Amino acid sequence: MPKKTSSRVKKNTAQPKKAKKSSSLWFFPSRLKNLKGDAAIYIVLGIIVIGGLFFAGGLFPRVKTDTMDIEGGEAQIDPNSLPKGGSKESLQLQTLKFKRCTEVAAVEFLLDNSGSMGGPGFDPAKMDNLKTAVSAFSEKFSDTSLVALRTFSVSSNLKVPFGYYKDNKSSFGSAISAMSPQTGTYQKNAFEATKSDLESAVTKYPKYDFNLIFFSDGIPETLDANRACTEAVCDPKSSGGCRCFDPNQDPTSTASQIKAIKNGSGSNIRIFSILLFDPSRDSFAESNLKTLMKSVATDSSMYFETTDPKDLEALFDLIIRKVCT
Repeated sequence: MPKKTSSRVKKNTAQPKKAKKSSSLWFFPSRLKNLKGDAAIYIVLGIIVIGGLFFAGGLFPRVKTDTMDIEGGEAQIDPNSLPKGGSKESLQLQTLKFKRCTEVAAVEFLLDNSGSMGGPGFDPAKMDNLKTAVSAFSEKFSDTSLVALRTFSVSSNLKVPFGYYKDNKSSFGSAISAMSPQTGTYQKNAFEATKSDLESAVTKYPKYDFNLIFFSDGIPETLDANRACTEAVCDPKSSGGCRCFDPNQDPTSTASQIKAIKNGSGSNIRIFSILLFDPSRDSFAESNLKTLMKSVATDSSMYFETTDPKDLEALFDLIIRKVCT
């Protein structure tokens, strides 16, 4: 008789289990793991592409330049001016510092409006470029910046009294546009009037940091002084007479008085001076003219000169940065 199989030994009839395929999509949601073949690959690629576009700023990302966003405009930042090893964080700090500066900055422009700024026989590009430069400068102000504008030739005229930029913006722009070359260059008279402007404004706005930006393209001259000129010191291109340095209109002493004025925090008013020099017209007075313009400035770092009117916008841009240091 055949042997009976022990009841304790059971025949294994179950099919062997198939090993699970390991998914290469372990880092994606479970639904993706269950997808097979090309469909999963396309979905993965789609997610990667969409994510990349999101982080890049869209299908056509905007290319940003190194600028500081300022209320009313943008100021270009020279990458070379950043500290070595500068990071985005340091750039942001500089941006914030600039914004805070313009909120408490007070600037009066004292601009030469004399005949040499584009009158008969002179280069009209002088006045055109000055207008462009000052307009670009003003766009970097915040609403709470203080601004004033005074022009001078034979007489000195306060075109825009000190006030908040948000209130003066329209009148300031109109005054700049309306500038046109007049006659003489009565610099001392202009500085004396400007001194009164600043003394009143410092009292009215004690928490502001005050700056005076003085621009001129020539010597202080008057009709009486020009009549007394000798041919040895005349403008070689002047057909209507001589142009001579009038010491009675030298503004240096008045500029020193302005520098001594302090705001409510004890900070002195700073003076920036810009000289647009014409070697062919002003060479006879070059020494006196440059000495005057340098002496008027608070120090040598606040004095600028050029012989090219096209440089004015860049020079004014340098000054707005210095206003904020």
